[in-house]
Amino acid sequence: MILEKHEFHLTNLISQRGKVTQKEFLKNMEKIKRYSEENNLCVKSVTSVTYSIAIENGEQVLDNECIVEFETQVLEKNLPEGFNLKNELLITNAVNLSFKGNQSLFISKYNEITGYLSANKLQPITPLYTVTHYPFSQEENTVDLDFYIGINPNIL
Repeated sequence: MILEKHEFHLTNLISQRGKVTQKEFLKNMEKIKRYSEENNLCVKSVTSVTYSIAIENGEQVLDNECIVEFETQVLEKNLPEGFNLKNELLITNAVNLSFKGNQSLFISKYNEITGYLSANKLQPITPLYTVTHYPFSQEENTVDLDFYIGINPNIL
């Protein structure tokens, strides 16, 4: 079910933004997992935001931000290489679609939320935020995620 006028709020965060390939993105996920294990931290969610996609040297490169939410406060010392402390993320007036199930349905859920925006003539003011809940403790081929996108509250 798609919800409107939803608030998306995260705290206890670290983030990294830059151009990455799919392979580099997966390496960053390994870094996060190792960091959380070494520091006895529980990763509550990993949010991925893609700002643009390009082809460089025949390979797809994403301008991507990876935002990691922990269950407890994170200290600035010993952060994974390339990550920075981020106190909070807040998006108000967001459209939200939650999904828990087979990861092969990810694209259909993405199409569902983007189709909803178009059908309802909603004007996005943020990129799409894809939030994967407890990514390191999910069953294989199963995802628990939310899509959020901030919407212009003005009536035009």
